[in-house]
Amino acid sequence: MDDIFIQHRPLIQRLYQEERKTLKEVKIILERDHQFPSLPISIYETRLRNHLAVRKKFKKSDWSIIYQHHLKTKRETSSLYLNGVKYPWVKAWKEIRRSGARQTRIGRPKECLGSGPAVNTKQTKMRHSLPE
Repeated sequence: MDDIFIQHRPLIQRLYQEERKTLKEVKIILERDHQFPSLPISIYETRLRNHLAVRKKFKKSDWSIIYQHHLKTKRETSSLYLNGVKYPWVKAWKEIRRSGARQTRIGRPKECLGSGPAVNTKQTKMRHSLPE
């Protein structure tokens, strides 16, 4: 059953992340147009999160790393990306404040290359990926 999700990963990413459809809408489209089995929404949620690493939002633990990176780069303008989709800074600041990231101790942010969340600073032109 995981095979069908993996085979349709680009479609799922496009619908869920780029077109910003709800999980329920994605489920309906996949079952109606792409012969997916009728499964509970919780199965879709698990498959997208755990097997495909597809998500629309950063995790709460990501925000302190993003904020630390912002401070480390002397507050230069950076771009945030989540699975290749640019994340607006207006939303980012709201989430940084909400998550309490500004109250965390400032240390060396964890950096690892890979897919998923990333912070890209214009000056260094390096990509710092956040841990999954």
